[in-house]
Amino acid sequence: MIDGIHHVGFTVRDLEKSVGFYRAVLEGRIVSEREADGGYLATLTAYPGVRFRQVILAVGTDLLELIEYIQPRAEPNDASKNRPGTGHACYRVDDLAAVHARALFAYDPDGIAIEFLQSAHGPAERRQP
Repeated sequence: MIDGIHHVGFTVRDLEKSVGFYRAVLEGRIVSEREADGGYLATLTAYPGVRFRQVILAVGTDLLELIEYIQPRAEPNDASKNRPGTGHACYRVDDLAAVHARALFAYDPDGIAIEFLQSAHGPAERRQP
């Protein structure tokens, strides 16, 4: 039985730049960081010789995983919102007016869309599908 999402993950071009963005815009707090390669990761990713750097950020009550592949490197996707396979993350905020002074939508360094939403019904409604 599925009881929720453990984390959302994005592959990024420049880990330091992306971590800086998510810490500044979403007030993310670094939970863990590591560099990893080979072994079970090669099986998991289907890339023999894989090597990547990973940071997990706590954003509110959720986790955001950022991964920069060192090996194999790849060209970035076109992150236009109308492209199939393109996603975005939407974060609940307590005061949309305060966030709106900055933005209702933001784009990370790789063009991934970040949306902000204020629930009209409060905390009880937030976890309902």
